[in-house]
Amino acid sequence: MGRGSTGTTIVAAVFTTVMFVSASGATATEVGNITWPVKRVAKIDGDITLGGLFIVHKRSEKFTCGRVRQNGLQALEMMLYTIDKVNNDSTLLPGIRLGAHIVDSCDSDAHALEESIDFIRGANTMGSEGHCQCSDGSVSDQVSIAGVVGASSSVVSVQIANLLRLFRIPQVSYWSTSPELSNKERFEYFSRTVPSDIHQARAIVDLIQFFNWTYISVVYEDSNYGSNGFAEVEEEARKRSICIASSEKIPRDKKLAIDEDFDKIITNLRRKSNAKAVVVFALEQDVTPLMQAAHRAGVAGEFVWIGSDGWSGNKDVVRGRETTVEGAIAFSPLFSNVDEFDEYFVQQTPEVEGKRNPWFSEYWEEVFRCKLPDSYVTPFNKELEPCKGNESLRTPGVYEQTSPKMQFVADGVLAFAHALTSVQAKICGKDFVGLCASMSKMSGADLLGYLRKVSFRGINGDHFEFQANGDGPARYKVFNFQRNDEGEFVWTEVGTYVENQLHLQFNKVRFTASQPVHHASICSKPCEPGYAMILQEGDSCCWVCTECTKYQYLRDEFTCHDCPIGTLPDHSRTRCVTSAEEYVTYDSPWGIGLLCFATTGIVITAMVIIIYVRHNETPIVKASGRELSYVLLVGILLSYVISFIVVARPTIAICAITKVGIGFCFTMCYAALLTKTNRIARIFDRAKTSVKNTKYISPASQLVICSCIVCVQFVILGAWLALQPPRTTYHHPIREKNELTCAGATDATYLVGLVYPFFLMVFCTVYAFKTRNCPEGFNEAKYIGFTMYTTCVIWLSFVPIYFVSSQNIALRVTTLSVSVGLSATVTLFCIFAPKLYIILLRPEQNTRSCVMGSDGGTSVGIQTRRTFSEVVRHTIQTERLKTRSQCNSVMFESSSGNYSNISLSLEHNQNANKTPDKDIKIESYADAATEPLTSSTAV
Repeated sequence: MGRGSTGTTIVAAVFTTVMFVSASGATATEVGNITWPVKRVAKIDGDITLGGLFIVHKRSEKFTCGRVRQNGLQALEMMLYTIDKVNNDSTLLPGIRLGAHIVDSCDSDAHALEESIDFIRGANTMGSEGHCQCSDGSVSDQVSIAGVVGASSSVVSVQIANLLRLFRIPQVSYWSTSPELSNKERFEYFSRTVPSDIHQARAIVDLIQFFNWTYISVVYEDSNYGSNGFAEVEEEARKRSICIASSEKIPRDKKLAIDEDFDKIITNLRRKSNAKAVVVFALEQDVTPLMQAAHRAGVAGEFVWIGSDGWSGNKDVVRGRETTVEGAIAFSPLFSNVDEFDEYFVQQTPEVEGKRNPWFSEYWEEVFRCKLPDSYVTPFNKELEPCKGNESLRTPGVYEQTSPKMQFVADGVLAFAHALTSVQAKICGKDFVGLCASMSKMSGADLLGYLRKVSFRGINGDHFEFQANGDGPARYKVFNFQRNDEGEFVWTEVGTYVENQLHLQFNKVRFTASQPVHHASICSKPCEPGYAMILQEGDSCCWVCTECTKYQYLRDEFTCHDCPIGTLPDHSRTRCVTSAEEYVTYDSPWGIGLLCFATTGIVITAMVIIIYVRHNETPIVKASGRELSYVLLVGILLSYVISFIVVARPTIAICAITKVGIGFCFTMCYAALLTKTNRIARIFDRAKTSVKNTKYISPASQLVICSCIVCVQFVILGAWLALQPPRTTYHHPIREKNELTCAGATDATYLVGLVYPFFLMVFCTVYAFKTRNCPEGFNEAKYIGFTMYTTCVIWLSFVPIYFVSSQNIALRVTTLSVSVGLSATVTLFCIFAPKLYIILLRPEQNTRSCVMGSDGGTSVGIQTRRTFSEVVRHTIQTERLKTRSQCNSVMFESSSGNYSNISLSLEHNQNANKTPDKDIKIESYADAATEPLTSSTAV
């Protein structure tokens, strides 16, 4: 077939060929009197010839080519067999005979490249075959190759693809899976019937993930196939957080890879003893010495080998090392044995097949361990006994289809056959028979276009077509090397990988007899919740679990992070949750105690109010200044009620009432008391200096003064609420506590509302102190004084406790409530207890005559009209008088009906005459400030 090559292409091709050949040097070696290896070619004559490249011989440490490989020769025979089928099929290439020109690569890229020169020698000739004379005088075949089937190894395919694309010769590999070959910018003319290792790497990692393995080792050969396969596995493992403990490289050059190298690899694998799963990405010729080293080291059962398609299902790898490889799981492109090939192959003999396959006699000698007569002498048959002539491949146990490549070799040949058939129909005509002239001139680029579009049923009936990039369909079988029920070791199919999905029949998977279940291939067990992973130095796959502290959560698997104040880690320790709200509740011990105390105070205060209302018109109630007494009782009642507000769950409304209520309660109480003490003090101060009546001492005036005092508190509270609106907040005395409270309850802010009542309390105390020496009849001033002294003690105790308890909201709330309640209780008992005693227990003293006072004798009726101020002034000036009163009080009745006057009994001794004592009785029923008093003196 014509190539249409230009001068540039020829020069490049010649230069490349010369360089490659000179680099490889002479591959034939003198072994005694034997020249080895010998260049041979398997041929089928035809109108159109396909090239073939197979690993017929193994690599050798001493020679370029070693012993014959049985599966390699079987693959070669599969190509010959498939070509025979094509030539016998009238629907394929009618009138055209397909030929073959097959060479041996010996699993060496240099040797394969040298042998592949045959494929390009006839690239510029129009005939299908010819001869050329070399510079040394020898004659070589000159063949025009339409396309090449091969190679097996990716490293060889890369070299061959680089050569063939210069001459536009399409290439179809049956076993090269390196991802590198999918790059069509570099390997435009390369196609393959097997999938790329990109899919195989995903399948392998899917399997690893299926068994929950997170710590693995990888062994790979130093070639395009191994290195690229390892790179894909490494990348896919990284995406899925699977760690690679150790990666070991097998030297590609067999001369450099000795037993000690493989022993070292096994030793390194054992150092990472937790990595039980070992991926082996290499070809069978490299895996065999690796398993030999593993067998020598006695590692049977220590590892689970995960194989790539380079050695999957291969019996040569496991022969004699079954217990070491037992349990291995390997992938292979989806295939099935070609049963009809078995019948073809066992019929072959050296006499018949040897005519087109020159290596068949070597295969025969390798299988039967005998030397055929007149066969070529090799380093491996010179000492064999002669064959007896009765050998047959039909003998049980002699032949077995060992290579999984068979189906893919056939697919490669059939792909070319169908592409050439399409070319024939398109160029020569649908009914044309034979090779037309136009078809002979078609370029390889045109053939490549038809090749990528083929779609057909393969030799086993499976459908085949190339993917968009020329790769085969991503379909794999999963094999498990296991001991069956009969005790035999076999590769057993246990699953498939189709359309990027792993389908594993786990119940069919068997590992070793001592380890029926799969190993745990992990370096470190997953950390428990609340533990962070601390990676070990130099090994990112192993860690030590360190517990986070009580107040930390796992921000990621490696880092403990502090929770914000007021929050705690959740049960999984992966996030922070807000701590439960805490506040003083009605059913808490603090709340119950406060509410019991407040309830008792409310009941007692209510009873006092009821008693006062029922005895509203009695002299004792009138004499106490009932208007201010009611104001005082309301303030005391609110002081108890505020405890219910303070203990309630904090809300904006509750906080507002608390801020206003506490100060307001105190203000009402102390405003009433201050008004009372101020009135008495003004009266007595006025009496000392003036005879005029004291102003603003009437009940109405007293209420106005009290209201003005309270209004000042309203102004202060209103400004405070405007500057600092009430709100709730969370207080965290310790990290885990989340106390709901009103803003300001944790500092001195709340005391702002108490500043004004504190001033009132101080003024009350001052006035109570000033009136401490009032006559006994003014004993209410003394009760007020005692009340204020006690209240000062309470609040002097409260202030330090309030500040010390800033970190304990319950204690602070309790302290505040108790202080308010105690102040109310002291006021209630000191001011009202004496009056209640007379009202309830001494009702006979709650009479007009008792309240106004009487000596029980006869009065002469000396009466004078005097004002209250005059009485007070007289009382002060008569220091020598002794007061005596049956009721110990001086009382006045105002115009409103309240008693505010004083009844005095005075005794006065006359000078020298010792006149009988003078009793002065002062009575008044008019307003104390303006009405005159009626005074009676008994002599």
